[in-house]
Amino acid sequence: MIDRAGVLEYLKELGAAGGEPERYAALVDFACSSVYARLKDKAFETDSRAVFLAAAQANYMICCGSQADGFDSFTAGDVSFSGGSGAAAAAGQILAAARSSAGDLVESSAFAFKSV
Repeated sequence: MIDRAGVLEYLKELGAAGGEPERYAALVDFACSSVYARLKDKAFETDSRAVFLAAAQANYMICCGSQADGFDSFTAGDVSFSGGSGAAAAAGQILAAARSSAGDLVESSAFAFKSV
C-alpha cells in the first residue's frame, strides 16, 4: 500500500486542508488505494513519485470539495473579500505534473490497437 504518512506529509507541504490533512482521512485512503491499484508493479509503492501522485490526487479532491463548500466573496461595509477559485486549478496543475512524473509507474487507462 502507498505510504499514508508520506502522503500526509506531502499534503502538509502542499498546504491542503489548512495544515490538517488528517481531517480528510477517507480521501487520503481513497487516493492511496487508487494509486496502488494502478501501479504496474507493486514494488513501486514506496517510490516517492507514487506517494506524491496519491498526495496530489487527494489535494485535488480536497480543493474541489473545499471550493464547493465555501463562499466566493463577501462584503462588510467598505471591506470586501473574494476567495480565489484558482485553488482547484492550481491543484489540477499539480496533479497533472504528478501524473506526468509517475507515468512510467502506473498503468494507463488508454486503449490502443496493437495490430489489425
